[in-house]
Amino acid sequence: MLFSIAGCKGSDKEAVSKAANEFLTACKNGEFDQASKLADSSVSSKLQLNNVDSSITSALGSYSNRGGEKFKKGLDEFVKKVKKAYVQSYTIKDDYDNDKKSLSAEVKILDQSAISTASSALRTKVTTLAKEYAQNHLAELQKIYASEGNEAMQNAMLEGMADQMFELLDKEYLAKIPTKTQTWKMTFTDSDKTWKLTDVVIA
Repeated sequence: MLFSIAGCKGSDKEAVSKAANEFLTACKNGEFDQASKLADSSVSSKLQLNNVDSSITSALGSYSNRGGEKFKKGLDEFVKKVKKAYVQSYTIKDDYDNDKKSLSAEVKILDQSAISTASSALRTKVTTLAKEYAQNHLAELQKIYASEGNEAMQNAMLEGMADQMFELLDKEYLAKIPTKTQTWKMTFTDSDKTWKLTDVVIA
């Protein structure tokens, strides 16, 4: 008996699983730029991967675009820390669908809905910290203001309180954002021998 194999195609499970692992690993490592290259822009939007920077900027208010070298380096390191904490773990499920080129993963992430609440509380504490620092270093700051102006004084204040501020960010912001577990149903498309995440359903 002869069997025709025309039109038959093997499973793409290995390739799709590899693509899923690459995407999820990039997310877990906080490498959101790399993760975005492995997925359609609509996927990054659904997963709110691009919201981390803006949430930190919101938490720090006007302080986010000020400061000297020490403060800016500390802020950059803190942003990387938050990104790395966003996706904390994942487990790919054994539910691959070869027709849809899809599979699911259970993903533990920071709860985005709680970030605004944490940001609001943090802003108040950052303001209090800044006032206390200004009171304790009043003469020094007044001297800088008189000779170099307000912007230089603000930058000097942020440089001086950088260690305290980033300790506050760790304890009162990042540590207090709760986590939640989601199921990401991911669909991949083969584009010129490169598998790309083209859709995600979050449950």
